Amino acid sequence: MNIAARICQFACAAALLIQPVISFSQTSQATLQGQVINQFNGQPVAGAVVIERDLERNTQSYRYTNDQGIYYFPALLPGTYSVRADAFGFLP
Repeated sequence: MNIAARICQFACAAALLIQPVISFSQTSQATLQGQVINQFNGQPVAGAVVIERDLERNTQSYRYTNDQGIYYFPALLPGTYSVRADAFGFLP
């Protein structure tokens, strides 16, 4: 085998070893999305605060609803949660 063929073999082998490995993993996280609506007139409630509380870890976070009354919590860990919405002018 000539030197050019050996260099080509070495280059090809090195290229295979250097190739990045792409793997897709599964996650154990979920998202929570909903809409806060006024039960009397069916209109969305903008600016309501929505609080999610992880009952197992005793943590909580909050989001405000947008103009359509929609809230979104990304990347929640598996567990038991309570969700509460409060807005100015509404009774708890």
